Amino acid sequence: MTRGQCQLVLARLIETHECDRHIRAARLRYRRRRELLLARLGPGPGQPLPGVALPGVAAGLRALLLLPDGGPAEVELLAEFERRGIALRAASPLWRGDGPGGLLIGYAAASERAYPHDLEALVRALAGT
Repeated sequence: MTRGQCQLVLARLIETHECDRHIRAARLRYRRRRELLLARLGPGPGQPLPGVALPGVAAGLRALLLLPDGGPAEVELLAEFERRGIALRAASPLWRGDGPGGLLIGYAAASERAYPHDLEALVRALAGT
């Protein structure tokens, strides 16, 4: 596709408001996924890993899960997730200096049908450590 064709497509998306509709739908979809993630992993009784924190706002495509002091280490959890085929990233490389252990959990890539299943696999992996 040429640059001119791309510009025409973008102009059409703007004129027809398709771009706005897509962005609104995506925001709603990701907000619901984050809410489901918070409901399953956030602080509270019966959670798979007590003492975790999920700071931040309901925006973006991933959440930061901070691990509790005295709980499993990032390295242990990442090894368990890898063994189960769950791809997550450690939060420690994001800190300048020492910071709390944590995990970056992306929730944008999974399909609508796969996300609940993927989240339950993550919950089972956290509960099994």
